[in-house]
Amino acid sequence: MVKSIRTLCGTCLRHFVDAKAFKIALVPSPDRSMDTCTVCQMRRGYDYVVMHH
Repeated sequence: MVKSIRTLCGTCLRHFVDAKAFKIALVPSPDRSMDTCTVCQMRRGYDYVVMHH
């Protein structure tokens, strides 16, 4: 299973969830700051572990 950590905004997160080809988990972190989304590079989001099924 290939794992990657990506910062996803709500919109891009929804695309991954709707694709149903990925398992997604929020990265456990005491720092809940939002960073720039690694997919769209426009909105801000949180870090998630993205795994292919």
